[in-house]
Amino acid sequence: MSKRRLALYASICFFVAGALLFYAAIQVALPSATATQSLSTLQVAIHTADQIEISFLADPKTHTSKRHYSTKAFHEDYAITSTRLLSAEQTKELLEILDSYVFSTSGGAMCHDPGFLLRFRRQGRDLLTGSLCLHCTNLELEPFPFSPILVDIYEPKTNALRLPRLESFFVNLNGS
Repeated sequence: MSKRRLALYASICFFVAGALLFYAAIQVALPSATATQSLSTLQVAIHTADQIEISFLADPKTHTSKRHYSTKAFHEDYAITSTRLLSAEQTKELLEILDSYVFSTSGGAMCHDPGFLLRFRRQGRDLLTGSLCLHCTNLELEPFPFSPILVDIYEPKTNALRLPRLESFFVNLNGS
């Protein structure tokens, strides 16, 4: 094998190895940056939204609907059984409840069987969309650059995964 050909093969190998190392470094750095961005975006949505639209989600095997929503992280399909725009008073109440919680992307329970799809809006424009699971108390936020982000929701003082105020809000909303 000639020295020239050997040098070409070595250059190609170094290029491929460098590209793989760069790709690995990006994969390590991106989730952290994306998680930080998602928490910031959620906080902005909570503090600036003037409307929240809630869609009630159900298992498509037991509920028929022309409208569906698919979770991005788990690729599960849900039937949208109804949608309602919260009143100004209800929006304010839900935003105050959400603002009282602690949000984390550290990764807690992950059944993510959402019962609700939330669209945070300001002056009629969507700020953020997220599917809420009250079983594992997390919110799947979208869209983010490469993947959806799951945000865990905790009670601030106890770090409890039970969110009675939030659960109560949705039970009362569903009944009205």
